[in-house]
Amino acid sequence: MAKSMAREKRPEHLDTEDHVTERILEAATWAETHRRAVIAGGIALVAVVAAAFYYQDYRDKLVARASVRLQEIQIASQSADIETVRSELRIFIDQYSGTSYANQARVALGDLELRRDSLGLAIQALEPVADLGEANPLSYTAMEMIAAAYEQGGDADRALEWYERLGSNARFDYQRHTAMAEQARLHTIGGRYSEAASLYEQLVDEAEEDPAGQEVYAVRLGEVRAIERFGAVAAAALPVAPEPTVSPTEGPRDEAGQAAEEPPASEGAPGEADEPAS
Repeated sequence: MAKSMAREKRPEHLDTEDHVTERILEAATWAETHRRAVIAGGIALVAVVAAAFYYQDYRDKLVARASVRLQEIQIASQSADIETVRSELRIFIDQYSGTSYANQARVALGDLELRRDSLGLAIQALEPVADLGEANPLSYTAMEMIAAAYEQGGDADRALEWYERLGSNARFDYQRHTAMAEQARLHTIGGRYSEAASLYEQLVDEAEEDPAGQEVYAVRLGEVRAIERFGAVAAAALPVAPEPTVSPTEGPRDEAGQAAEEPPASEGAPGEADEPAS
């Protein structure tokens, strides 16, 4: 019985082998018929692989050159005038666009423009970096600088929008808290004391692991509530600037910080007039 079943299954096994062999022969026949297409496809595949390796090698060398060049600009900026540095950074951004070093150059250029009070140019340089998202650490810096630029230009509403965006996209708690504190500060300046107090209350609740920061936020909250209630900051809530002190061993100092010269003392005792000669 078993031998009979083996004999019955054997033809199926042979049929399978024949089928595979037939398929191989068909493939070989097709390849022979379409030899040119096969060769062309192989050449195209080799070309694609070679191009990928070439591009990767090009990118690696480009990044290496960008790193060296940016360092050169940073070193030169210590002695070169600001206009030269601005020009070099712009050329660098165009030449190495798409690299992470170009983003660093944009932040550096934005900082230079802010120092020149060219707020529009600063924002223009920083916006592409701000749009990189929270995964890129430079994005937070760029958004913070853009908010500062709008505030410096007197546009508190746009500055507030950017600080709100900064808080929403913050990657770490300390970044979010900084953005919230800036929002509260702008609300206070704008007379929106309820909004400011709400933000400070939230900061006090969330800053339990930062006692120093929590104390600062609590003081700010007290100031805002005092303004809202009395129309002025309570004296106890305002920081008192220390009065300048003079060391007992030092004389008074002038505006330049140099010791002021004292008038020469008279030979006689203070307050006594010289006696006339007899």
